[in-house]
Amino acid sequence: MVRPSGQTTDGPVGKPGIHTFQFKATMPGIVKLQFKQ
Repeated sequence: MVRPSGQTTDGPVGKPGIHTFQFKATMPGIVKLQFKQ
């Protein structure tokens, strides 16, 4: 799970945490798969 409050790896790439969240939101199937893992 991605914790924005504890994520301190936000480099010049932008916000990887938000990126992952958006990706998961677009792929509900992947979310369930990752949650099962």
